[in-house]
Amino acid sequence: MLPRATHLTLDEFKAFYTGLKGGSVVSDDDAYLDELEVNEERASDLDSKNGNDMADLDHDIAKADDELERMGDKETELMATIKSLEEIATSNTSLEELLSKRTAENEAFKQTLKDDDIDAVNVITKVIVALSEYYKNNKIRHQDQV
Repeated sequence: MLPRATHLTLDEFKAFYTGLKGGSVVSDDDAYLDELEVNEERASDLDSKNGNDMADLDHDIAKADDELERMGDKETELMATIKSLEEIATSNTSLEELLSKRTAENEAFKQTLKDDDIDAVNVITKVIVALSEYYKNNKIRHQDQV
């Protein structure tokens, strides 16, 4: 009898089985051995296919890892771009605020100039009136009146 832990190749099994039958194998036994041989070939093919599948999966995993790394790099690049755009937006907002402030200050300055012009005209008018009254009251003739 075969010990349970023994693993035999098909040829070793055939030799062992033939030995049990007294050196001759009957046709049913041949069919059984042929079936075992086919099963061994299938198992070998499955082992080969499994090995190929594992290699394919390992390759796919490596590709996925590379893609993840590229995506990480792309993410870093996009985050830097976003930060730059946010800084530009902040700058533009600051520039718009500065322009608005400058425009308001310029309008205030222009209004002040107009107010100063009006005040100056009023003062000059008052001076003319006061001088005219002075000349009139003191009976002084102005050169333009000669």
